[in-house]
Amino acid sequence: MKKNKPQKPKKTPFDRYAHYIEAVQSVEHDVELYRDLFKQARRKEPRFLREDFCGTHALSCEWVKLHRDNRAIALDLDPEPLEYGRTHAETTLNTSQHSRLQVFQRNVLSQTEATDLIVAGNFSYFIFKQRAQLLAYFKKARESLKPGLGMLILDVAGGSSMIEHGVERRTIRSKELGKYTYIWECVSFDPVTHDAKFAIHFELPQGKTGKRRVRNAFTYDWRLWSIPELKEILMEAGFKSTAVFWDTAKSNSDEKYEIVEKGANHEAWIAYVTGLA
Repeated sequence: MKKNKPQKPKKTPFDRYAHYIEAVQSVEHDVELYRDLFKQARRKEPRFLREDFCGTHALSCEWVKLHRDNRAIALDLDPEPLEYGRTHAETTLNTSQHSRLQVFQRNVLSQTEATDLIVAGNFSYFIFKQRAQLLAYFKKARESLKPGLGMLILDVAGGSSMIEHGVERRTIRSKELGKYTYIWECVSFDPVTHDAKFAIHFELPQGKTGKRRVRNAFTYDWRLWSIPELKEILMEAGFKSTAVFWDTAKSNSDEKYEIVEKGANHEAWIAYVTGLA
């Protein structure tokens, strides 16, 4: 009698965009944060968003849900995440919301219809390593904002965790994807050039006790721009003024972004640098 061969544990299905959106993005929170930063600076509600380096454009989809008069333009060069967004994020929109969303496979250096707000989130503009490249982007962004009314928002990160090799692990419990581990790795940092490499890995359960590690689900080759550099280049690009929004909440469990002139350094921090057109 032949013995049955032991079955290999089944692999847990892996959807890198779904895992990324859930572990990294919080679009419901982000659209309200960007709206509030705009209101602090402009004393009015923004209605028209341009999302640069939009990827799956989940943020833009959430923006048009936020208010019946909100519109969004989303730009990215990579067709793969754009298609993922069309078959996932866009399917959550009703007819009215969908009619107020425009998605383009286009370079962010393109000029578009003038919007109230341009957001380059998740440090995406760090891909521009040369000053001339970043200046060109800021100039094009300014030209695509409503004069005297528009605002560009850039998130920026710092602290020792961004320049020292190491990993951050976080357990995610999801109704849709189950329990898994998100891993952020600082791979390398060059203090002379400020070139830095990062990677996102995931650990998924496999079988009853095993784990499947998905390495380098996303990788990043960036230049870490500093806040003073960003402010200087924004002004050179023709923005009328700049401001830095820093989290001034007393507790780590709270969040309160306000305009500051100085900030307290931490192991890891995220701030928002803005330019007013």
